[in-house]
Amino acid sequence: MMTGSEHTREAERLAASAETWMDADHGWRAEMSTQERILRRSVDLQAAQVHATLAQTAAANEYIPLMRQALAELAPHAEATAEATAEEGAS
Repeated sequence: MMTGSEHTREAERLAASAETWMDADHGWRAEMSTQERILRRSVDLQAAQVHATLAQTAAANEYIPLMRQALAELAPHAEATAEATAEEGAS
């Protein structure tokens, strides 16, 4: 199972790899047709998008519990502020 950071690194690696498919003037990639290189570039970019999405999901999963805790801690203060505001408005 990959962490959010690992998904981010993999997305970056795949995005960089995607760019190399079109700059293939030498080596074994140069022997491929333009259509095949475009297809492989598309596959790398799609995989990079999936990893980027998974990285965002992992970050959200880490963030949501922290926000719930912060909101729970702030709730009593928010209620007191709302009551004070209501009392001021009634006067």
